[in-house]
Amino acid sequence: MFERTPKLEKVSRRFPQAPLFARLADQYLRQGRLMRAQALCEEGCERFPAYPTGFFVLSRCFEQQKMWEEARSALDRGLRLDPDNPAGYRRLGHIYRQIGNDTLALKCLGRSAALDPLSEGLAAELEQMAVSARQLQSPEPAQPPAPVVTDAEPPQQPAAETELAPEPVDNGSVGLSDDADEADEEDVVSSETGEEALSEEPFGQLQTQPEWEDSGEEAVEA
Repeated sequence: MFERTPKLEKVSRRFPQAPLFARLADQYLRQGRLMRAQALCEEGCERFPAYPTGFFVLSRCFEQQKMWEEARSALDRGLRLDPDNPAGYRRLGHIYRQIGNDTLALKCLGRSAALDPLSEGLAAELEQMAVSARQLQSPEPAQPPAPVVTDAEPPQQPAAETELAPEPVDNGSVGLSDDADEADEEDVVSSETGEEALSEEPFGQLQTQPEWEDSGEEAVEA
């Protein structure tokens, strides 16, 4: 393989009008010289835009760098020039899967299988893709999650704040004080009444002198 590379380089320089760049770039890819292969393919595709193999090799350079959109574009141009290439459609299907477009990936694999019906690996891959597509189109209904049972006690509601009732007034003490005041007033009244009675009683007991006493004195004087 390594001995073939110098020969291809020599022939490519000797016959620049021949599209030998694609074979030489393929050898560079096998040797791991990725950037050299990409530069050679880009230059060769500009010089020979109708050469499909150059675009196929260029798409492989982009694939190894995971540049999926650039790889798809280069491979698409190659398949327009060579629409009956089963390997090209198969690789294009893989690129669409990396991009996330399973619908176009399935179509490309189907086209590749139609062009190469004897490929057992391609048929198995196509069947797997079809099953995956059907599962995505009709997903199983999701089951509701089972209730989670925990041993934790339910949160207690905070106790309602109770209003403190005013302390009852001791009516007994009030009554006693009122009774005492009333008793004092009665004593004062009774004492005053007694004094008045004492002061008025002698005058009330005085009796008028009987008239006969006066008449007797008058008789004596007479």
